[in-house]
Amino acid sequence: LFRSGSSSLVIPSLSVGFTLNYFTSKAVSLTFTFTEINGYGNTSRSCQYYNFELDTYGAEITLDTLFSSRTSDNRAEVIRLIKERASQRADLFPDHNALIESLAQSSWYISGSRIIFRFDPYTLAPASVGFITFEFEAGELASLMSEYGRDLLDLS
Repeated sequence: LFRSGSSSLVIPSLSVGFTLNYFTSKAVSLTFTFTEINGYGNTSRSCQYYNFELDTYGAEITLDTLFSSRTSDNRAEVIRLIKERASQRADLFPDHNALIESLAQSSWYISGSRIIFRFDPYTLAPASVGFITFEFEAGELASLMSEYGRDLLDLS
């Protein structure tokens, strides 16, 4: 926080950048990165991830649509796999499992043949650890995907 009326060390700023992670005729995945520098010179970064289907009017691709169908909800299994990888790290907060459960829906993107779960600094671990990333080859998760998800990523 920056107190009104106090002298600053630097001019506060906010910059926004984006990365095109994935682009095919069926889907696009973007990351918007926000970098904020406050008046004391402290820098913080956060990201927002957007995954859109291009076949039907740019509908958002969610974990539910990617991993669930009428007959199964495999999203919970994907979350379990993330938690399993997280358990191999010693630098995460004690309550990281509950945080993964609540943040995974909005903290993922597609990049090449991978599905990447990326959590902002200070969400699962101290800010000094940086972004926490768990990567899965799409083929590794194909058996958990809905038919829709496999089709979007050309895994059918």
